[in-house]
Amino acid sequence: MTDIRCPVPQCDISRPSTTAPGVLLKLLDMHERTAHPSTTHTTASMTTRVKAEKVKRPVVSASGTSEEWTYFAQRWSECKQATRLTGEDIIFQLLECCDEALRKDLTRSLRNLTSYDEPTLLGHIKSLAVRQENVMVARLQLQQTMQDRDEPVRAFSARLKGQASVCQYNIPCKCGAQLSYSDQMVRDILIVGLPDEDIRLDVLGQANQEMSLEETIRFIEAKESGKRSAGRINPKPTAVPVAVDAASSMYRQMERRRLQGGPPDRKTITQNQLCGHCGKAGHSSKKQERMNHCPAFNHICNNCNLPHHFDLKVSAVNPDRSNAPIKATQQQRFLRHSAQLNNSLAQSH
Repeated sequence: MTDIRCPVPQCDISRPSTTAPGVLLKLLDMHERTAHPSTTHTTASMTTRVKAEKVKRPVVSASGTSEEWTYFAQRWSECKQATRLTGEDIIFQLLECCDEALRKDLTRSLRNLTSYDEPTLLGHIKSLAVRQENVMVARLQLQQTMQDRDEPVRAFSARLKGQASVCQYNIPCKCGAQLSYSDQMVRDILIVGLPDEDIRLDVLGQANQEMSLEETIRFIEAKESGKRSAGRINPKPTAVPVAVDAASSMYRQMERRRLQGGPPDRKTITQNQLCGHCGKAGHSSKKQERMNHCPAFNHICNNCNLPHHFDLKVSAVNPDRSNAPIKATQQQRFLRHSAQLNNSLAQSH
C-alpha cells in the first residue's frame, strides 16, 4: 500500500497507510500547523471571509448633461474594476446600464450592438445621452450659483466644480498643452455666492489675496464652524445695546462700500447720529446740512429766544449748552426791567 503524503505542494513528508485513520489525520494536522503555518492561516482566513455586497451597476439616461455623463463614466470604470468584467461581458453589462428609452434609441441607430468594442459603444451612447450645451450658458449658470441654506462650504465647492467641469476654463500653452484655470474661477464664484455677508467681508479683508481654492475653503469652514459653535453655546442671544449694535451695523456698511470702491455714504454715517438742535437722526449738526435737513433751523426757542433749536432740546439734547440759554434769559430779564424802570421814572418827571 502507498503512503499518505502531505497535501501541501513540494512537501515530501508522508505517513504509512497502515496507521490508524484517526492517528493519521492527527499527525497530518500537527505537521501542517508546524511546517506550513502560512497555508493554515490563509485557509482559515478564506473560510471566515465575509461575502461582499454586490456592486450596483450605474444607470445612464437620455437628455443628460456633460456633468452627469462624467459621473457615469467614472462609476462605470469602478464597476468594471470591482466585478472584474472581461470580453463580451463588458459589452452586455454596458448595454444594461442604459435605461429603456436610451436603449431603444441605441438599437434604432445601431443594429448589431454586441459587435462593437467598448470605446466605440461608449461614444455612441454619449452622443445619444448628452445634450449639446452652450459653453457661455454653462458659465452664466455657474456665475449665478449661490450657496444654499445650511449647505457646508465644501459641498457648495463640489457643486461648483461639477458645473465648472463643463465650462471649458482652459487656455492654450505655447507647448501645445491646455492649462486649466477652473480652480481660480471656482474660488472667486465661491466667495461671491456666500450668503453670509460677515464671512464674505472677512474673506475679502484678508491680507493674502492669492489664497488657493483649498485655503479659501478651509478659512470659510473655520468661520462657519465658529458661528455654529457660538450658536450652541449661546442659543438665546443676549440683548445688545442699541449704540453698540448701531455702531457695528454702520461699520459693516462703511466697510462694504470701501471694498466696493465707493465713497462713504452720508446717510450711512449720519443715520444713527442725533442732531443737537432737533434731536432727530438722519443729518449731522453741520450748518449746511441743518439748512437742508434740520426742521429746527430758523426756529426761535420760546425758552431762551435763541434761534435754530426746539424748546425741549436745550437741555435734553445738548446738556453741555444748557447754561447758555439760562444766562441769556437772565440778562434779557434784567434789561427788560431796567427799561421799564427808566420809562416809569421819565413819566414821573
